[in-house]
Amino acid sequence: MTDPRIVEHRGRIVKTTGDGLLVEFASVVDAVRCAVDVQREMAERNADVPAATRIEFRIGINLGDIIIDGDDIFGDGVNVAARLETLADPGGICVSRVVRDQVRDKLAFGFEDMGEQQVKNIARPVRAHRIVIGDAPSAAAPSAERTVAQPALALPDKPSIAVLPFQNIGGDPEQEYFADVSRFAIAMIAPLLMSCLPGLPIRRQPSSLPIGKMGTLANSDERAKTLASP
Repeated sequence: MTDPRIVEHRGRIVKTTGDGLLVEFASVVDAVRCAVDVQREMAERNADVPAATRIEFRIGINLGDIIIDGDDIFGDGVNVAARLETLADPGGICVSRVVRDQVRDKLAFGFEDMGEQQVKNIARPVRAHRIVIGDAPSAAAPSAERTVAQPALALPDKPSIAVLPFQNIGGDPEQEYFADVSRFAIAMIAPLLMSCLPGLPIRRQPSSLPIGKMGTLANSDERAKTLASP
């Protein structure tokens, strides 16, 4: 069942790994479409099958650089995809943030933010998202993002300063250095504040955080477009 769908979406089966497959796609949009089609068909086949005897796939999708060795591929791009597969529910699809960013305005699928995930043999946490499959969409439309509401923090007695890194919301790898530089700058700022202002409490938070009842501070990679206002 999977092979015709893979061919239909211009994928290539690199190898089989026991009860799994490693598949390469030239387009991340094709990869996500293929994964959703496969999982929908499997759900239809399992509808009348007892839970104990069902065959259910977990699928992980990542977009990244790979190393080609003959007919095989490997590298961090492959490793992250393999780790995302372990985070997926049976019959589900788990994708990295860059995949979500690339397809969210092109495919009519919803996404649930699973947060930062620390996975085996990957140095940095991986931002994971679960695809909400549901029924087949009637028309292509921007996807919805479901996030878990965060409780508001209590307002401090004294004024506070929030220093947040940029986020490459456009998904363009060439713009990622903005986010990297901002993270490095924040790593340098925190020790400096501690040395200049002894006793100053410093709390590290994600790049979007609620501050009491005053609202939410968020950031984006607008490249200084909103930094200077008249």
